[in-house]
Amino acid sequence: TGYHRHSSYILANADMPGFSTREQGLLSLLVRAHRGSLKKLLDQQPVSNSDEWMLILVLRLAVLFCRSRSDAELPVMKLKSGSSGFSLTIDHTWLAENTLTRTLLENEVKDLKSVGIAFAIKADKAI
Repeated sequence: TGYHRHSSYILANADMPGFSTREQGLLSLLVRAHRGSLKKLLDQQPVSNSDEWMLILVLRLAVLFCRSRSDAELPVMKLKSGSSGFSLTIDHTWLAENTLTRTLLENEVKDLKSVGIAFAIKADKAI
């Protein structure tokens, strides 16, 4: 448990030739944020802009959708960023058939909301 915290610490403090201090910090942030509570993350590593939030969200979604490491076919998805936050459009049939993933997405919406980031899941018939 806590491997993401340990990995983040190593990345933040390692000698990494070829990476600027900012790039090294961003890698550390992404590893720390890829799973777990975002509220705890903000106490230790503040996220400075919407580009960083987009990277965090994309990585968290990749982890969420590929959690079983199976060859199951994933749905077509569209992730959008706007002034009011982020939205993910996904096929409603696939979402109805994959209730665990739907629940994990709903939890992701709540977790992002807890740190002031709007994230909406939109089920659509055809994307």
